[in-house]
Parts: sequence; C-alpha cells; structure tokens
Amino acid sequence: MIKRILQDKFIKDNAILFVGSMVVAVLNYLYHPILSRMMTVDDFGEVQALIAIFLQISVILGIFGNIVVNLTANNNNKSKNLAIINQLYKIALIGSFIITSGIIILTPFLKHFLNFHSIFSFWVLAISLPLSISLTFRKFFLQGKKEFTKVSAISIFYAGGRLVIAIFLVWLGWATFGAISAITLATLFSLFYTYKITRKKLKLSLKQPVVFNKALKEEFKYGGLILATTGFITFLYTADMVFVKHYFPPDLAGFYGGITTIARIVFFITGSVVAVLIASVKIKESFRKNAKILLKGLIIITLIGATATGVFVLFPALVIKLMIGSRYVEYAYLLPKMAMLLFLVSLTNLLMMFFLALRKYFVIWISIFGVTIITMMSILNHTALMNIVNNFLIGASITIALLVYQFIKFNKSKNL
Repeated sequence: MIKRILQDKFIKDNAILFVGSMVVAVLNYLYHPILSRMMTVDDFGEVQALIAIFLQISVILGIFGNIVVNLTANNNNKSKNLAIINQLYKIALIGSFIITSGIIILTPFLKHFLNFHSIFSFWVLAISLPLSISLTFRKFFLQGKKEFTKVSAISIFYAGGRLVIAIFLVWLGWATFGAISAITLATLFSLFYTYKITRKKLKLSLKQPVVFNKALKEEFKYGGLILATTGFITFLYTADMVFVKHYFPPDLAGFYGGITTIARIVFFITGSVVAVLIASVKIKESFRKNAKILLKGLIIITLIGATATGVFVLFPALVIKLMIGSRYVEYAYLLPKMAMLLFLVSLTNLLMMFFLALRKYFVIWISIFGVTIITMMSILNHTALMNIVNNFLIGASITIALLVYQFIKFNKSKNL
C-alpha cells in the first residue's frame, strides 16, 4: 500500500514541488520577520500594503501563466500552441507597460488613499511588472511540462535573492523603498536565470503577429475565467490588508500586517498541491479520473494546512514572538481566526483551480459574488481589526459551500 502511494505520479510530483515550496516558504517568511525587526512598524505596514497591492496586480501574470500551463499540458498541436503563446506574450508585455504607466500616474492618489510617506516605492514596484512577464511565461511553461524541479529552483532563486537584497538595502537606510526595490531586482535576476534554462525549449518572440482568430479568442475567453478565479483567490488573502491600511491608523496596519504574514504560511505551504493539480487535470480525461486527482489534492492540503492551522490556533503568542518579535504579541488574538481563514482560502483555491483546469465558466459568477459580499461587509463593518477577519471568513465559507454544491451537481450529471 505504501509502495503504491509512493509510486503515484501525482504524489511524487507533489513531493518534489512541496520540498521546493518549503525552501521558498522559509526564504519568503524570513523576509518578513527580519524586516519587521529592522524597520519601524509604520514602514513595515507600508511594505505589507505594497506587497498586497502587487499581488493583486500580479493577477494579470496568473492569467497568462495559467493559459500557458493549460496549453502546454494539453499539447495537442505544438506549433499552433506556440504561436498562441507568442501572441499572448506580445499582448501581455504591451499591457504590462500600460498598467505600469497607470500606476505611476496614479501614485499621488494611492499615496493619499493608503496614508504613505512617499510615492517612489510605488514607482519601483510598478517597474517590476513588465520584467515579470517573460519570467512568468517561461516558469509556467516548465510547470505545464511538469518540470517541477526547475520550477522550484526558479522560485528559490527569486526568494533568496529578494531576501538578501532587501536586508542589504534596508541596512543602508532605504527603508520601504529598499524592501520593495529588492522585489524588482530579484525579478530581474530570476529572469536571467530562467531564460538560461528555457531558451532552447521556449522561443518567445515579439515578431509573432497578433491575429484575433478563433483560437486566440478562445484563449482570451479562458483568460477571463482565469482573471475571475485567480483574482478572487488573491483578493481573499491580500485585500484584508488593503482595507486595514485604509480604515486604520498606520501603526495598527503595521501590526496587522505582521500577523497576516504569519497566517499566510497556511496558504503558501499548500500552493504546490494546486500547481501540480493544474498540470495534472486534463480536459479530455474522464471526470472520474480528474475527480480522483482532486480528492488526492484535498487530502494533502487538509493534512498540511490543518496541521499548520492547529499550531497557530494553539500557540499564537509563541509563534508570533519567534517569527516577528514580541512587540506584535499584543495582537496574537488575531492569528487563530486568520489561520482558519487562510486554510479555507487554500481549499477554495484547490476547488477553483480544478474547475479552472476544466474550463468551467460558472466559477466566474461565484468569484464576483464572493468579492461583492466581502467588500460590502468590510465597508459596512470595520470598527475593529477582527471585524475585517470575520468578513473574509464568512465570504470564504460561503464560497466553499457554493463550489462543493457545483461539484456535487456536476458529478451527478456525469454519472447519469
């Protein structure tokens, strides 16, 4: 029985990516506790808010990345798929420059809305978006090919580079600007590394003319599905920080940002399961076979996520003291519910990505409903930090219930 489990392709791929993800998780989360000790609470809160904004903007990267994974994993026509990928690459690069320009123009408004001290950190973060385009296409191409060792290596290179550069720049006294500049520089160095290991397998070119034929229009339609699903997942684990930064004083936002970085561990340590699932679920396979992959994913996420959540629920003060310092312990009461929220987000992510891989468009309406109800609750009820957490908990719970209902409904239709 144990031998059979160990020989399972899905389990083996998960093991490879999980080990890589754990190394990345350590490097990513060293970034937060180290900077929390090197910076003032206000500056650390600014860094967390900027990262939250960047993650939401990066949804555009997820759109194109997931299309690349889907085209690569379902590789029925290699030359046709490569042509589509190159057209999407050209569109994505142009779009990234437009978004970057928009962010730079809107920085005075963002500075005022989020109570920032300076606009320059917004600028340097915006510059990283065009750099991320080629990196995303190449990394997700490797994921679609199930080359998870190389995918892990790229992630480790980025996380390690960001950490080292951030420590150095903050030590120089660059504060928020230094911590955010580290993201842009790490993206640039990771791009060089990724290009080196993929240049022979993936020929990205801006010379490919963009022709809005049936095939490209279908991928744009699929891009809308990806935007809705990945955008909603990103909203679930980042938007609380934006609400807090807007509605609460800078010091409280800084303390909240420290706690939420710990809670997000629950989400990120389960991310490898979702990455493997997206590359494993095939449109032409039977629903029964794809459902078995989903079940394996749910079991793995529950084992990993529930364990991490249990530690945070039972020992919140100790965990906070060890990870980001004793000055954040006063807000330890937030961590148990935050950890539960991120566990629910992990389950939501897996279910949504399952339907995303199968190109099921009903999840768009679930995503829109989820964002709407959480936003309305947060606007109407934000008198305390815990209110924000509760709003997101309720929204995530409703979303999971809707996804499970759709799965049961879909399963019954396939078995008739």
